[in-house]
Amino acid sequence: CMSVLCMAHSMIFPFVERMGIARGYAPALVAAVLVSIGFANLVPSPLAAVLEKRLKPERAIVGGTLLHVALALLVTQVPRFGVYAPLVAVLTTPLLFVHPFLFGLIARLDPSGRAVAATPAVLMVGSAIGPALGGALLMASSYPGLGFGVAAGGLVAALCFYLMGGYQADREAEDRR
Repeated sequence: CMSVLCMAHSMIFPFVERMGIARGYAPALVAAVLVSIGFANLVPSPLAAVLEKRLKPERAIVGGTLLHVALALLVTQVPRFGVYAPLVAVLTTPLLFVHPFLFGLIARLDPSGRAVAATPAVLMVGSAIGPALGGALLMASSYPGLGFGVAAGGLVAALCFYLMGGYQADREAEDRR
């Protein structure tokens, strides 16, 4: 699940700068959007910490994944700077919001700690595959096709996370017996 989510994100993120330039936006404006990503990324992790006890991890994870899918589709399908700039600025924030919930859920599902220890490798596998897959999609079907590819990967990840939540519920019911 995590590998697919990272793959979906890394399919689009390397191309947001090229997308802006290809659509004719001024290089200085595209650069400003890229700088804004750093500021937007200051928000999701503290927000996740504040909401940790208020949100169910499964809902936060699936919701963040679906939000990422929506952002990727809008960025790739709507060629207007007024859409591109704010959505690219927050494109990574759903993933940064999801990660604390995801690590906590994995730690609860596997008390041995092995799954959490393997998580960086799992994330890197998806992140390594994504740019090549995204580039192939981009060459074959332009930016709209890339958006649909990212959406497909994100939906698969969301489905996996949803099913993982059901597994946790079954496990908790079994532990109560």
